[in-house]
Amino acid sequence: MNRHDAARLTAGDTTWSTHAIEPDVPALSLADGPMGVASRRVDERDVSVLTPAPVALGASWDRDLVRRVGALVGNDAIEHSVDGLCAPNVNLARSPLAGRAFEYYSEDPCLAGTLGAAWVTGLQSTGTGAVPKHLVCNDSETMRDTVDISVSERALREVYLLPFEYCVDAGCGAIMAAYNKVNGDWCCEASQILHIVKDEWQWPGAVMSDFFA
Repeated sequence: MNRHDAARLTAGDTTWSTHAIEPDVPALSLADGPMGVASRRVDERDVSVLTPAPVALGASWDRDLVRRVGALVGNDAIEHSVDGLCAPNVNLARSPLAGRAFEYYSEDPCLAGTLGAAWVTGLQSTGTGAVPKHLVCNDSETMRDTVDISVSERALREVYLLPFEYCVDAGCGAIMAAYNKVNGDWCCEASQILHIVKDEWQWPGAVMSDFFA
């Protein structure tokens, strides 16, 4: 692969697909998916399985249930010719006013990580890739594309990064980095966060930015 082709792999071809590098690297088709395969068009004829919101699944404390839901969504993704889903959302519900709190499993990092990993395992049992999001501390919609989160090293590792570590241990296909900064560094740049994931956790998978990050 030459450097031009390698560079093409760092950006999307369309909003929902990667570049194909012929003949060896096919394009990947992505979709949003915390509650099922989200349509990539605004068209009522595009239907998919709608699962209970993760906040409801989190209240079940049932890993096997969440794994089976993940497998259900993975099979539906195959029907829609989707290779990877931007899910699960393992950020933490720090406030009931958070606009995306229904997509989160819990405010507890252990529960969020355990169930997020179960969903990853179920989804990927179908051959569909899971892309846990948003790495990291992207727990509020307010100014989420510009806010700089100040967090101690201990809280970062033991609370906010823990659910992602569970998903990495479950073998997730990729990770989506967040819009925001953490302690002055953009999450999508060569930050302390990516150093932890790639160097400390020794995770070999892809890290993708959030859309337009």
